[in-house]
Amino acid sequence: MDETPPVKKVEGTVKLKRLDPWSLAKIYAILGAIGGFIGGIFIAAIAAMASSIPGAATAGLGLWVGFGVLSVIIMPILCAIGGLIGGIIAAVLYNLVAGWVGGIEMKFE
Repeated sequence: MDETPPVKKVEGTVKLKRLDPWSLAKIYAILGAIGGFIGGIFIAAIAAMASSIPGAATAGLGLWVGFGVLSVIIMPILCAIGGLIGGIIAAVLYNLVAGWVGGIEMKFE
């Protein structure tokens, strides 16, 4: 049988001195994709409302419906890529600054 060792309980104050850039980037990418999906839904809803305005088809607003539908797909991808890059940059900058000031102090009980 494969038994996992018991989890060691940490108590007291510890400092977060370094972040793994790839680990933080993955979290940022997932959060960006979720935010992009929510934003895409709002854009799609606004585009659908705009296209229902009388005379919208003749004014070219019908194209916005297609844009609205595509935004639900494109926004999460773009925001995930931005989050991935932003996460790497944030972790590298954190590691640089934490080297100067000692990191973030956290207390566990």
